[in-house]
Amino acid sequence: MPIKEVLAKEKRISKEKDRLTRIYTDISKENKAIIQGLINRAAFMRITLEDMEEDLDTNGFVEMFTQSEKTDP
Repeated sequence: MPIKEVLAKEKRISKEKDRLTRIYTDISKENKAIIQGLINRAAFMRITLEDMEEDLDTNGFVEMFTQSEKTDP
């Protein structure tokens, strides 16, 4: 993945973390420390899933391949 795409993905993940953090602003400090890791993972999973969905919509659900150079996929 090109660096530009990686940076764009990281920026989108950061925005999602901010969004989720704003949702849970009324949680106590102790609980906030507990859920911070969950917020990080949820943000990563959401952005990654969006990318995968876009790829599937663009390229389809089936990829032709072959295990031999001598045969067509």
